[in-house]
Amino acid sequence: QRAKLAEQAARNDDMASAMQQQMAKEYRGKVEKELREIYYDVLGLLDKNLIPKAINTERKVFNMKMKGEYNRCIAEDAKGEQKHRVEEESQKDY
Repeated sequence: QRAKLAEQAARNDDMASAMQQQMAKEYRGKVEKELREIYYDVLGLLDKNLIPKAINTERKVFNMKMKGEYNRCIAEDAKGEQKHRVEEESQKDY
């Protein structure tokens, strides 16, 4: 929207800046989505394999702390009810 207005006013610098901001915003969203997918993949591995198959208490504690950290990372970006649920999961894992 801002890029179109800048173009119509023949303000090429403003148009380029607005387009760069929009591209950066879209790219950030894409990266955040990819990170969330990776976080959930890691949480699945922890829940299904690493935590149940931990050979000693030290490894189990390490894996639980790692699960808490990944839930914390998800909570930082979450909103509303999802944020509350993930924060509770994170606290439980610590």
